[in-house]
Amino acid sequence: MTNIDVTDFDEALAADRDGSFHAAVESHLAQAVAEQHALIQRGLAPAEFADAAKVEAALAKAIDVIRFSRSLQVSK
Repeated sequence: MTNIDVTDFDEALAADRDGSFHAAVESHLAQAVAEQHALIQRGLAPAEFADAAKVEAALAKAIDVIRFSRSLQVSK
């Protein structure tokens, strides 16, 4: 398993030639989305629901960013 807890995250992304770091980050984010979704499904107060939905959306957007970053690496 690839450790994604690195000091220079940007540098690790840039140096990821085989895609393993990107894949590990994407997997970590997907797990966080699943956990957030499960939290929402359990039921929350309206204000907490709104905040949790924003967090879930931000995590999903982060996955998009990681996928885009990987596509840039592949095209080099």
